[in-house]
Amino acid sequence: MLKVWAPNYLVLLKEAAIGMYSLMGVERDNHSQIEKVIDLEDEDEENLLVMFLTELLYYADEEGFVFNDFLISKSEKGIAGRIIGNKLLVLSREIKAVTYHNLKINKKADRLEVQIVFDV
Repeated sequence: MLKVWAPNYLVLLKEAAIGMYSLMGVERDNHSQIEKVIDLEDEDEENLLVMFLTELLYYADEEGFVFNDFLISKSEKGIAGRIIGNKLLVLSREIKAVTYHNLKINKKADRLEVQIVFDV
């Protein structure tokens, strides 16, 4: 499980990605660089968070890339933009899936908070 907080939704997505990579024990090749376009549509912020992290898991598992720069913005129906990262060197802990177990983005006075449970 990972607890994430941020001042707004887009930063929450970034912090969730960084936290997930930390749980996975990611080591990256800083001499390589990859850029991908991301365009995800869903009006529900919890669904969009799961879709975003699932997309990042796909890139790590299937293509061997992890990301650390998220140039994304809200679109009419979701999020869109570019993600920039590196080739994956080491993955010490596999995450099989991002779950919806007790997933709820809570809005506080000065930030958003969420707890994300992963299937490992």
